[in-house]
Amino acid sequence: MWKSGGAWAVYEQLNVEGTRQLLDVAKKAGVKRFVHVGTEAALFHGQHMRGIDETYPLCPQSPFPYSSIKAKAEKMVRDANETDNGFETIALRPRMIWGPDDQTILAVVKGMAEAGKFVWVDGGKAVTSTTHIDKLVHAMDLALTQGVGGENYFVLDDGETSIRAFFTAYLATEGVELDAKSVPGWFLRGLSNVVEPIWRLLRLKSAPPITKFTAHIMSRDGRFTDKKARTQLGYAPLISREEGLKRLSS
Repeated sequence: MWKSGGAWAVYEQLNVEGTRQLLDVAKKAGVKRFVHVGTEAALFHGQHMRGIDETYPLCPQSPFPYSSIKAKAEKMVRDANETDNGFETIALRPRMIWGPDDQTILAVVKGMAEAGKFVWVDGGKAVTSTTHIDKLVHAMDLALTQGVGGENYFVLDDGETSIRAFFTAYLATEGVELDAKSVPGWFLRGLSNVVEPIWRLLRLKSAPPITKFTAHIMSRDGRFTDKKARTQLGYAPLISREEGLKRLSS
């Protein structure tokens, strides 16, 4: 969803202040464990993310509002942990959630493809981790009773894949064949740095053809490890990425 500068301010208030209010309500209600579902984007400021674990720092000062807001919300959740007082908080970090009834990645890419607007960034060569929705739900269930208060956990599918391989297989489950057109990442990042500010300056309501966040994150590797979740939460992927795609096709 395209957000102007003013809309991002509202989005930040809803996310950060909303999180604060939820924490307050949970404490007053006597909740023992508060589970926050965040995102790996909370670490992103334009760089490749390769082999990242939970020791990697949050980036509340990210130049991308989405990343900055998500980092602030997660920090608030983890700082609210009071294990000694019987109130624990845990943050989960999925990456590129997918699966049945997906109205985000699948819907957006499908719409772009059908409108003839989809192009690969650097040929889709960026390598990424992914998270099937069933595995996220499994991790959320575990986080209610397992793990350490005040900690954060990546929850992921087994292995990694290229953006091209994953999107091609994922869209194929909807009978959509993605175009082979591609643009260089450096060009798209530079273009987005010019186009998005112009869109905001002109206060256009329609989304720009490319945003800075999308151009940067789609041209960077996003590879993470969920060893901590497997050790402390007892997390284990329920199905393989291949099996999940097969189920969507059937």
